[in-house]
Amino acid sequence: MANLDWEAHKAEIERLYIHEGKSLKEMIQIMRVVHGFWKSKSQYETQFAKWRFKKYHMGSKNWRLLDQNLKKRGADQEVYVNGVLLEPKRVKRELGRQAFQTTIQKEVEKLTSRASPKMPEGVLVYSPAPSALELQWPSNLPWFKFSQYAFPHNAKGSFHFQSEIDLPASLVMIQPSHHVEEDWFLTLDSIFAWVAPHSQRELQVGSRMAAAMSIVMPEEYNGQHIVTSRELSSRSDSKLREFIRISLYLLSNKMVIEDTGPSGKEELMLKIFRMSGLDNIVSLRGLISRENDMSAGAIAESLFGTAIKCLDTQVIKLMLEAGMDPDTLIIDVGFPLTRTATPLGFIATKREISAQVISSLLLQHKASIDLYHNGESALDIAVKHSNQIMVKTLASNGAHITPKSLHSAVKQGWDMQIIDYLLDYGPESLIDHVFPEGTILVTAANRVQTVKALLSRNANINAIQPIHSHDQFNGLGTTLIGLAAASGNVELVQTLLLARAEVNPEPRSGLCVPPLVLAVHRGRTDIVTLLLRAGSDVSLADGFIAPQESVGKSLIERALTRDDEAMDRIKLCRNLLAKGGIASQREMEDFNTLQLFDAVIRRDAEAVFLFLSFGARVTTYDAKYGHNALVLAIRNGDSNIISLLQAAGATVAGCAIGYIANVEIALFLLHMGLLPEVLSTDGYTILVSAILAEDDDLIMFLLDWGVDKSLPAVFPEFEIPKYLRRTVLEAALCRGNLRLVERLVQRGSCIGEAEIITIVWRASVLHDIVVLRSFLDTFPTFSLPSPTAFAIALLFDNYRTIDLLLNAGIKLNGTPEVRSHYRDPIKMELWDYKGWYYPRYHLLLSDPKSVLELAIICQGDDIIWEELSVVQSLVACGDWTKYEIGRAFATSLQHGDREIARDLLASGGDVHQFGLRFGREDSKHGRYPVEIALTEGDTRLLQDLIAAGLDPNRSSGGHLTAVQRAVKCGNMKHIQMLLAAGGDVNSPAICHNGMTALQIAVQLKDIKITQMLVRAHADVNAPLNALNNKDECPLHLAIKTGNNKLVRLLLQAGANVNRPPSPFRGATALQLAVKQGDLNLVDLLLREGADVNQAPAHNGGATALQFAVIQGYIGIARMLLDAGADVNALGASINGRTALEGAAEWGRIDCLQLLLNEGVAVEAECSRQFLRASHGRKKIPPLLLGAFKRRNLDHHHDAQISKLRTVNESFTN
Repeated sequence: MANLDWEAHKAEIERLYIHEGKSLKEMIQIMRVVHGFWKSKSQYETQFAKWRFKKYHMGSKNWRLLDQNLKKRGADQEVYVNGVLLEPKRVKRELGRQAFQTTIQKEVEKLTSRASPKMPEGVLVYSPAPSALELQWPSNLPWFKFSQYAFPHNAKGSFHFQSEIDLPASLVMIQPSHHVEEDWFLTLDSIFAWVAPHSQRELQVGSRMAAAMSIVMPEEYNGQHIVTSRELSSRSDSKLREFIRISLYLLSNKMVIEDTGPSGKEELMLKIFRMSGLDNIVSLRGLISRENDMSAGAIAESLFGTAIKCLDTQVIKLMLEAGMDPDTLIIDVGFPLTRTATPLGFIATKREISAQVISSLLLQHKASIDLYHNGESALDIAVKHSNQIMVKTLASNGAHITPKSLHSAVKQGWDMQIIDYLLDYGPESLIDHVFPEGTILVTAANRVQTVKALLSRNANINAIQPIHSHDQFNGLGTTLIGLAAASGNVELVQTLLLARAEVNPEPRSGLCVPPLVLAVHRGRTDIVTLLLRAGSDVSLADGFIAPQESVGKSLIERALTRDDEAMDRIKLCRNLLAKGGIASQREMEDFNTLQLFDAVIRRDAEAVFLFLSFGARVTTYDAKYGHNALVLAIRNGDSNIISLLQAAGATVAGCAIGYIANVEIALFLLHMGLLPEVLSTDGYTILVSAILAEDDDLIMFLLDWGVDKSLPAVFPEFEIPKYLRRTVLEAALCRGNLRLVERLVQRGSCIGEAEIITIVWRASVLHDIVVLRSFLDTFPTFSLPSPTAFAIALLFDNYRTIDLLLNAGIKLNGTPEVRSHYRDPIKMELWDYKGWYYPRYHLLLSDPKSVLELAIICQGDDIIWEELSVVQSLVACGDWTKYEIGRAFATSLQHGDREIARDLLASGGDVHQFGLRFGREDSKHGRYPVEIALTEGDTRLLQDLIAAGLDPNRSSGGHLTAVQRAVKCGNMKHIQMLLAAGGDVNSPAICHNGMTALQIAVQLKDIKITQMLVRAHADVNAPLNALNNKDECPLHLAIKTGNNKLVRLLLQAGANVNRPPSPFRGATALQLAVKQGDLNLVDLLLREGADVNQAPAHNGGATALQFAVIQGYIGIARMLLDAGADVNALGASINGRTALEGAAEWGRIDCLQLLLNEGVAVEAECSRQFLRASHGRKKIPPLLLGAFKRRNLDHHHDAQISKLRTVNESFTN
């Protein structure tokens, strides 16, 4: 009794204490004097704890944050603290008292405020709730009919219904416990999430709830939504009934209901089902038996589908016993490429024990076991999901087993039990019917165990199978053993041979490829051997000609033309020849030549002599080796083979030789008369290789022949290793052979940048500064630039090298090319030297453009310099361009070294260059100076940049101009500075997804900056970005934010309310407002002249009415119809829907009836309308068909009347 006393006064206590902010003492006094409610302070405190009433006390800091946020948003806002709406007067009073700022504080805030100030914890700000709609509703809406049946006390006598309501008794709600009740009302905010804040108590604001309901739900009498919202926010006994009523309406129209708890929307729907009083056989029979009640049928469908998806056997059994059709389609099943499934098809994907029970229930109630939906039966789905239990259940209950199911089972492969079930329960002729068509074993080609199991059932092992490849055999056929040979599956080949597979299938006009041909074509020597042992006919395979081949190829030719190792090709050819393979003279010469190369590599002089006697060609150039047999012999240093090949007419003309084994072979070549030809062909490279090999005897011999004065030969890159494509001086410097370097210079070789780089590289890698110093002392005067050499020294943290290079007169200017020298330096045995270590290669990933820039990067990477002023030294020593200084300036800003940055800026650097960040891969993109200034809020730096000639209309990084970036950063002072410096407020977007400054401001909901830009003559109707088919104008972006003040501001500035939508899924202003369910904006735009019938976007668009009915916003749809919306407007050209198609497809049955009332055109059965409707509700297609027939009948009747009138008038005359 005491508890009831408290509950009776709860609403008033909450109003006084929470909403009006009365103190506890004041509230107790009011309750005593006004209401005669006498309770002590301690009693109130105890009850407040039970009710979870708690005041929120914000300090001055939080009030200031709230003030900043309200100013940013601009529009009139509602403020909620811990879910409680604060009265506007109270907000204004507290802001004036606690958020007061001096003029100086306001200026500081302008400079430092962020685009989106942080909101105090527990505080939410929303646009004011829209006003509830007052609309006239037709009495034939499906929901009204169901509501009169289920909630007979709600109609208030407004409509007169037929006697159908005398059928089963209306619903009896079950009163929930207090804990369960809390869970129910936690879901109300998600049900109306587009207008209601996310908190349990926020929905107590009647106007907000009423407005939300008026968008999606028709009223049975004027003011019903206001009454409902009051009941929901009260603690009356009717609140549960109202909650159930709203929920059932949403279910009937397929509106999404989200649960705030972990259970999800499906579990919530089952909770609603149980709380509604429907969970009994009598109520369910009454619900399901209402044949002409669209809402009842839709609710039953939703509940049945939910029970199936939740595997709730109890509810499913109850509904089936009540008469639910076991074949009712389940919607939103989450399958790939489809939204719907049959109940059996859905259960076929589940492995839980409850799924077995449900499948039995469905079959007991005569579910169509062979019903096809989306081209699949339940058995097909079970097989595809490898659901062994469901396959057995369906197959044992008489499901029709097709080749498709068997094919799918074999494709899964790993579950032989499923295959056994299908074959056990399927017709005896299943294998005989399937296997000759090649639909099974093809998919099992790599599953040996599956093949063995199928063969044990007498599968046709020699059926012709299609070949799927990327060569000339694609689309042709072969046997299974041919597929196994082509895939290189030796185990499967052996299995099939044991099963006596035919290795010589009958040829079919070049369409059936012999297995031996495929094995040779793939170069599988092991499989070729197996096939030959099994009796493969070599002559049959030799005679095969593929349709794409103009002439036939013998097996020998196919083997020789492969790109395998020589030994593999030789073995293949030997096997074929031993079994009678036919080879032409040319092919035998190719075969012997191949064996000749192999013999030369093995240094087998006897074999070389033998193959030469067989006719091997000594002049053949082998592309795999990049030379001929004689070159191989010279490199190997085999004088006997050289003699044999020379005697047979071999020559090195046109071949890249690369190196000679030693000086003895050089002398032998001289003796044989081959040396002049060898040196004239590739002598320079031979000298380089001798220097790198440190073969002094060969070096002196070649110098005596003057090889160093010849020109390097030019050969394709793959024929000469990169380390040999160097100068002789580079090779000598790499080895640190300064005496040889000096001699080469004396003989006419010139030192260039490549040589400087090489000696610096060696000194850095091997820590050999002595050789570098000796080199520079020997050749003291240089006047050439070598930025790469300086870069190498920087990377190795070697300041002494930099000092030596500068003192030697080597210049810094130019772009360092370090990557190639780092990745592929002169190698040979260089890497074997002790002391080698890896420099900081990651610093090169950002590709620095000057030594100065790299020095700053290195400094930022915490390299410890012997001389800390290295960057300053480089600045002073180099004749840098504005571009180079600008890059270095930007890079120094990136690294936070403002002192160096100021020096570089004073040196005249280009302020529009790009800066690097440590060169690391994850941040190599860096930033521009103006980007740094704006994002870091550095006003002084921005001033310096403007003074240095900054163009505010150039890119500032991220495809934004400086003005656009300043807007994005939300700093009004910086925007003003850039505009004063010549910034174009209407500068177009730079990239495909860019925006203008005004678009950015609007998207960020920044009222003040938007106003500033509009005052600066920003074009509110600027052309859209031609590179972006999703671009949207400022007005459309403002509508998306839901900020009415922004929308009004742009409309007042001249924004085109009827601007066409962007072509890809775009929308007009009115269409966007409708899509968002924003009543205030819809009303505003209509008053501003928005075209209610404006055409939709080309791809994925919709008219305003189409959006309304697709979303289920029946209140807005009624509003648009009253404004003249065309119910028969065409949908988008691509991915479009008419209003009727959209309402039917999404199951919005009340919207559908509304459209039919307005005369929407209904097409014949099997039209696109009916196809769309099949995805909506079961009763929608019959509804459309009935409307189509009635209208045709009415049309025929009108025509007859007209004809009779004409006859009557003629008779009268």
